Amino acid sequence: MKFIAGNFGRKITFSYLVIFVTAFVAVAFYASRTLQNERLSEVSRSLTTQALLIGRTLPPGLIQSKNRSEIHKMVKSLGEATEARITVIAPEGLVLGDSKRSWKELLEMDNHAGRPEIRAALEGKTGSSIRYSNTLKTEMLYVAIPIHERDGEVLGVLRVAFMLTAVDQVLLSIRRPIFVGASIGILFSVVLGFWLGRSIAKRVRAMKKAAVRYATGDLTRKIPAQPDDELGALGETMNQMAKTLADRIGEIKEERNRFSSVLDNMAEGVIAVDCEKRILMINPSAEAMFDIRKESVFGKGMIETVRSKALDDMLAQAIQKQCLITGELELPRPVARVLRVNAVGISKCRDTICGILVVSDISELRRLERSRQEFVANVSHELKTPLTSVRGFIEILQGDAGTDEARRGVFLKMMEKDSDRLTRLIDDLLELSKIESGELSLKLTPVNLEQELSEAMSLFGARAAERKIALEHHMPQRRPLYVLADRDRLRQILINLIDNAVKFNRDGGRVAAGVKETENDQVRVSIEDTGQGIPAESIPRIFERFYRVDKARSRELGGTGLGLSIVKHLVEAHGGTVSCKSVPQSGSTFSFTLRKANPS
Repeated sequence: MKFIAGNFGRKITFSYLVIFVTAFVAVAFYASRTLQNERLSEVSRSLTTQALLIGRTLPPGLIQSKNRSEIHKMVKSLGEATEARITVIAPEGLVLGDSKRSWKELLEMDNHAGRPEIRAALEGKTGSSIRYSNTLKTEMLYVAIPIHERDGEVLGVLRVAFMLTAVDQVLLSIRRPIFVGASIGILFSVVLGFWLGRSIAKRVRAMKKAAVRYATGDLTRKIPAQPDDELGALGETMNQMAKTLADRIGEIKEERNRFSSVLDNMAEGVIAVDCEKRILMINPSAEAMFDIRKESVFGKGMIETVRSKALDDMLAQAIQKQCLITGELELPRPVARVLRVNAVGISKCRDTICGILVVSDISELRRLERSRQEFVANVSHELKTPLTSVRGFIEILQGDAGTDEARRGVFLKMMEKDSDRLTRLIDDLLELSKIESGELSLKLTPVNLEQELSEAMSLFGARAAERKIALEHHMPQRRPLYVLADRDRLRQILINLIDNAVKFNRDGGRVAAGVKETENDQVRVSIEDTGQGIPAESIPRIFERFYRVDKARSRELGGTGLGLSIVKHLVEAHGGTVSCKSVPQSGSTFSFTLRKANPS
């Protein structure tokens, strides 16, 4: 059975063989039984005819006399003329004569009254029976007829028997060609079944290989063209199925890629969780916000991953109520951030996405809002102070002091100073606004850095000499060094930095300008002073608008608080960077970078 079960073609061959053998056995059995019955009927009719003919030759008087010797001799004589066994039986069952027995055997024969064919004959009928003869050791067909007297009385029974060996020989001669034909048919069915099975199995194997490829995801290969039958229709259906699956999978992949592309490039962090708030999906923005990696947090709980109970509670409430919940919260780790959170519940089914968290980092927005508020407050304060002063002087001049020439001159001088301060403030604000809005147009050309630095330093010679401040500048080499810059804006940068270095320096101090070539064709310019320095906590904000380390001294020296902010924006407009290093009570160093250029 293992041999049959292992191959589809063998199964078909075996099936053909079983069907043919079963059909042959059924037909052969039916034909054999039919022939046997017909032959037995024919023999039975022949024996009946023989019995009738023999019965006419037997004298009724002899039968009635029950002379066993004479009857036995007569039966023996009649039996020699025919192949049948002839027996005469008296009504009480005594055997009067038998053609196949000797006289001695006749005397020893038992009573035949109980034999079925004898009973039927004694009743006036023709009886027949088939049974095994212990005397002749073979199966016999018995036919018995009654022997009548003229008035109808049954005088005895004449029985004729025929050995069925001849019938069996006839049936055997008929069965032999049937079995030969059957053997040829079986052989033909095996060959035909093997051929058909091999052909069908080959086609089925092709479909199996295609199905295996489909199962592994290879939907490109098609099943070869098949004949126009059920298997061919199945192959064509499988090809069509593969094409449909390939199209659907392509659409799903394209949709997934679009979704992944949108999700991966979103500025907002997105986290999807199941009903137990275990993370199922997280995009790169969320990874960056919470300093985590999706490989390490997949399947873990929200509270375990982001360590924020407020965030976990918002998501739990959204899933529970199946609604949208919005709020803001501060996240202290891994970096202090202000987050705007949208939590939405979309399902309560297990093993699927139940909630989505969309997180926006609004820290910069809040910082800009605070900066704007501070800017408005600073501008208001910077404008209000000189305006209040001017208004006060006007009121004084409108009073009695207006008639005093000496006092009026002093007040007008102070009003002029406040007016100049307002003008500088407004000019700086307009300049900064122009730079930040992108309206500033730079004319970049190769500029001799040493020449510009010398000219900028020379502008502060008189002021530095008054306070005995030494002005120095050092170039790394004798040959001229050129940078790619807008000449006017570069001069503005240098003047602002040197002005601050002189302004906030101590008497008898030093201002040193240095130039150094760096990697990637960059040039670093440094302005170093020996002033009071800047506290470490103020350095990150030193380039903000209106930020002052010493506000009272800055206003006293006429600063607007916008100079360093303008420097920062101008340097960045040139593609460079600006930085500050400072040691309290020792001085500060402001540096910026520009691109190196070749002289034209």
